[in-house]
Amino acid sequence: ALRAPVDALWRDNCVGGGGGKVERLKCWDFLLADGELASIVGKGDSERGGDVLATMKEGKMLDANKDGLVDAAQVQRLFDPELLFQATLLTKIKDLWEEASEGQLDAHVERAVLWELFASDAELLLLLGRGTAP
Repeated sequence: ALRAPVDALWRDNCVGGGGGKVERLKCWDFLLADGELASIVGKGDSERGGDVLATMKEGKMLDANKDGLVDAAQVQRLFDPELLFQATLLTKIKDLWEEASEGQLDAHVERAVLWELFASDAELLLLLGRGTAP
């Protein structure tokens, strides 16, 4: 389900110059702008999918060569279940951190409070157990 929209996005935005490569941030511009892709990644929840894609962007998860460029093979990393899992898990942890720190990213949160929050979150526990989180 993910391959067709990504292939179309790549073909429509990147075929042509650049030797088959596009600057990483330009690639993310068109990936993040596509609501269908976000909905597929978020399993019907486009906001969640957009957050997962944004986490992938922040982590430079497509730029396997670390050269600031992305080619067709690297875009295929969007289909990698391990990368999607990592991005989903990181997104969930960031959401929980924002909740615990009340949106203050540089805040300090008591360790016990954070672990209690993590341990009581069913979606996080399913992810960590490699289950299917809603």
